[in-house]
Amino acid sequence: TCRPFSYNDMDLYVDKTCFFMYSADENFSLKIICSILNSNLVDLWIRYNCPELNGGARSLNKVYLEKLRIPMDNNEALQQLATLADQIITAKKNGEDTTTLEDQVNEIVYQLYGVTEQEERDAVERG
Repeated sequence: TCRPFSYNDMDLYVDKTCFFMYSADENFSLKIICSILNSNLVDLWIRYNCPELNGGARSLNKVYLEKLRIPMDNNEALQQLATLADQIITAKKNGEDTTTLEDQVNEIVYQLYGVTEQEERDAVERG
């Protein structure tokens, strides 16, 4: 699965086809949001809620994404996502496989959204 969201803490210039978000709040982690947005569960949500463009890509404009509810009330799970995001960023920089870390992110996201039944999770994985 292509993960369309990325985290960047360096100077960056983007063209008109790239969208970005930022936070002036030091207590708000965009790494957490990026982890959630790149999860399998949200990938499925995007396929059902964001219109398809030519070539099969999805329109990820604000008008669609702002409808996605992101649960921010489980501090322990959110901190785990932030830690995993740091580990994924480091692994990617080193050219390492991140599959196991991404699986851990998916598990936490399932918990955040209350997807507890294995059948539900299997349905998400099948898309």
